[in-house]
Amino acid sequence: MCHVNYIQVQYLTIRAYIISFRLEREKYVTTATRLPGAEKIQLKNDIEAVRGSYVEDWSHDCTHLTVKEIALTVKVLYALIDDKPIVLPQYWTKLKDHVRSGEEFPKVENYNNPPVSGTLLSRVEWKRGINRRNMFKNKLFIFLTENNKQIMEGVIARLGGTSIAWEKKPMPLQDIEKSPKQIIVVQPLEKTQNSSFQELVELVSKRGQRLIPQQEIALAVVSGNCEKDCNPEFDRASEVFCNVSKCAPSQSTVLAQNTEDQAYSQDLCNVKKEKPDIVIRATYSPENNTTVSTYYLV
Repeated sequence: MCHVNYIQVQYLTIRAYIISFRLEREKYVTTATRLPGAEKIQLKNDIEAVRGSYVEDWSHDCTHLTVKEIALTVKVLYALIDDKPIVLPQYWTKLKDHVRSGEEFPKVENYNNPPVSGTLLSRVEWKRGINRRNMFKNKLFIFLTENNKQIMEGVIARLGGTSIAWEKKPMPLQDIEKSPKQIIVVQPLEKTQNSSFQELVELVSKRGQRLIPQQEIALAVVSGNCEKDCNPEFDRASEVFCNVSKCAPSQSTVLAQNTEDQAYSQDLCNVKKEKPDIVIRATYSPENNTTVSTYYLV
């Protein structure tokens, strides 16, 4: 007789679950515009408390722009172009309180809607979260002087456009006429005796186009399009923004370079000098031989 022994084999399956954690430190880099000295010092203290950095100039490293109110400054334009949050100083104070005391983490959306300063700015649709990168593609901006060009050339370049200073690099008029790019001649800030530039202005006029005040470049960035602002084909005179004779809104809008001081306008034609470093200049209009006051910060 033959006996068969059966051996029962049991298999035990062991599954290992590996849980991984990744710890990342939030990066905070901000600059500010139009902040008074005391508030700027407070901002620096708050940002240092959360291991962040304060920088004087806008760069691609900036994660936020800090303002008390929104105005047409170059830093604001850069923040819009890079689609970065524009926050109130209180955001950093609340963030510091969260780090030190464990208070509720502040939501950026509760602090990224600062008031808009200036009468005209309040009338412009302030658009965020849109792609502005190619707004000025195939556009050539012609400024009279190098100093005028330097204020806006960085903004223009980021939006895909190019710019030249006529006094430094004039172009033959036939090249202007044949250029595949849209030519935008920026209205000079002063009366000029430059004969070749005057010929350029006459060419623009014969085309039925207009010179573009420098502030319209900024307004186009704010609105996110060139339908009206920064459009030489658009008849600006047909839209009345001001009841004062010979006062165009685009010529009295405040445009500031990177600075903490700004002129406040009570209306489109009344801008007062507030700080000693505000340079008041004038925009000369070759079309009607008149001078219109324009206020700049440099």
